[in-house]
Amino acid sequence: MANSWFRFKKFAVEQSGAAMKVGTDGVLLGAWARVVPGHIRWLDVGTGTGLIALMVAQRTEAAQAARVRVDAVEVDGASAAQALANVASSPWSDRIGVYHCGIQDFVPGAAAMSEEAGRQGAAGVAGDSVGVATRATDDDAGSREGRYHHIVSNPPWFVDSLRSPHAGRNTARHTDSLSYGELLACAARLLVPDGLFSVVLPADSAVRFLAEARAAGFGLNRRTAVSTLPAAAPKRVLLELAPAGSCAAVVEERSLTIETGEEAGCYTEEYRRLTGDFYLRF
Repeated sequence: MANSWFRFKKFAVEQSGAAMKVGTDGVLLGAWARVVPGHIRWLDVGTGTGLIALMVAQRTEAAQAARVRVDAVEVDGASAAQALANVASSPWSDRIGVYHCGIQDFVPGAAAMSEEAGRQGAAGVAGDSVGVATRATDDDAGSREGRYHHIVSNPPWFVDSLRSPHAGRNTARHTDSLSYGELLACAARLLVPDGLFSVVLPADSAVRFLAEARAAGFGLNRRTAVSTLPAAAPKRVLLELAPAGSCAAVVEERSLTIETGEEAGCYTEEYRRLTGDFYLRF
């Protein structure tokens, strides 16, 4: 029987209670999102197991570790409880807060879920939504404004596809729980004027997402097309957006191939470099 957990080099992710399990998409985004000096307030939208929030915490631990804060929002109660448990067992439990609510209802500075609320959520009872207590630090302008320096999201992306019998999986995968327009509007509301917004999407959704992003006031900084094999068409795309007034003059366009195709489980050097701080196999 397969393990219910996935072990990385510095942390483990239990996923038995989460609607969506650990996958390549989340690992790609967590490793690819740019870490900028001074960007100490991060928000992970749709955190699921807490994977991307944990990766961000690991990547930022060497610089300004005491001040970096990662908030992780998850609408599904069981998944939020799972994320909370994974955060609690990690080395960065004091720097990550988990919030059980939709991003549309999220209020920065509210009290994160407690362990008791997490146990209730795991048992099928709604955990804490957003409370009123603030954890903002006095010297963090982003906190005072209730906004973030970098927002990351592996969002729902099925639009008109067949539904799963698992309600939580439907919420995690289908855009009727969080449309691209809603996600972009929330990112615009929660991001500082010179902040960054990074997402991973199916390659065939990029044109539509970028059109909606422009309408929401964003411009494109970076785009990396991801292919599984050298001769294969891109399956995923990693996008870094910024408010139009602060986005790059020239878009950085790159490609990434995951496997060499020489034999099963043979990975490219570029993929190894990107994810080498996380995967045990590298």
